[in-house]
Amino acid sequence: MKKSIGIAKNLVLIAAMIFVPASASAHEELTVEDWHTHRAKTLVESQKILTNGIFVNAEQVRELKDQMNDYAINELPSVQRILKHPSLSSMVVLSTNGDVLLEHHRADRGLGTVYSVQSSTKLMGHVLIQKMLKDGKIKLSDLISDYVPGVSGYKDRTVNDLAAMLIDHTSAELAAYKGDPDALAFYELEDKVYAQALNPTRATFQTLLKKIKPAGEDGSTEFKGDVVNYASSNTNTIALIAQAVYKRPAQALVREIMHAIEGENTVYMATDYEGFPIIGGGLVASSRDFARFGLLVADKSAEQFEKELIEAQELGGNVPADVASVDSKYYRSAMWNEFGLGHSGWGGSLLWTDPVSGTVVAVITQVNSEFPAPYDHYNKMYSAAIEIVKYQRAKQEEQ
Repeated sequence: MKKSIGIAKNLVLIAAMIFVPASASAHEELTVEDWHTHRAKTLVESQKILTNGIFVNAEQVRELKDQMNDYAINELPSVQRILKHPSLSSMVVLSTNGDVLLEHHRADRGLGTVYSVQSSTKLMGHVLIQKMLKDGKIKLSDLISDYVPGVSGYKDRTVNDLAAMLIDHTSAELAAYKGDPDALAFYELEDKVYAQALNPTRATFQTLLKKIKPAGEDGSTEFKGDVVNYASSNTNTIALIAQAVYKRPAQALVREIMHAIEGENTVYMATDYEGFPIIGGGLVASSRDFARFGLLVADKSAEQFEKELIEAQELGGNVPADVASVDSKYYRSAMWNEFGLGHSGWGGSLLWTDPVSGTVVAVITQVNSEFPAPYDHYNKMYSAAIEIVKYQRAKQEEQ
């Protein structure tokens, strides 16, 4: 297909760019219509097939210190397992002062290669939640309907429920991955809204919200499950709340976060047709900029982390241990355990941060399994991140 980039005519999209499938040697067979068939390949340079999106070239670049490699990290057994895995594209480990402790790239990838990190993008929800709490704009006990009225699927639920995936409604991605027909139909609409499928009806995130209904037999949204009811719609609704409390377009708020990454390469974010940012899974960035994003997530003291970890254990939702290597909680749009907080992404990405040791681990892999969120693969990535954190904490205790 002919490569083209154009500015959308819709006034709401003045600042947005539309990306039409591009012709390139490594991606010429990929289009927005067939990318699911080539899932692993599409995680690279996916901005070329997103139907709507925004981009940021940072006004200044956060400098990294490239000569601080700690080769003992490479030798950790779980790290070696990831570094040797055939799906690995890149792995970057930073300290929060910008030291590059480990950096590995596949031979056919460059420093400028950008990757779709899928649900690892949900950490933007965490950054927004932290900002709104710090600014006194929200309380976690507030009802979602105070900010996003008229959505029956969020009836009677709080901001905490939203950011902890503790809502019983009909948007359930893991059920879709496993073939539930109703969940799959909703997921197919999400693909269109989230700029990952053709969208001839111009459905928007607001279209999607209206279709989310209570899932309880009595029309309740009260969550009674053992593990979180995972849904990108929840994270995207955090951006709607931020839009309401700051009285500014969500795109402007998210664009500020994208600039704050201070990336060395262009950073992209998928949007719906009206330019609403898909913070539930729309980030496309180079691996080093993905790690820089982790520096924003890790921007809290060890004392604040310990306090919020206690809250996560009390207010968060359960994450299966076979996903995250150890028992973890979903809280404030992130996964938490005693070794830090972070998020993995569909297809094999992980961003993990530890404010105690000041460590950021960014992993990009490309898995093409039938189940796009293979638990055993996630377990391997989390195991590596946790072993790095243990090593860093022990090293600091010795100093």
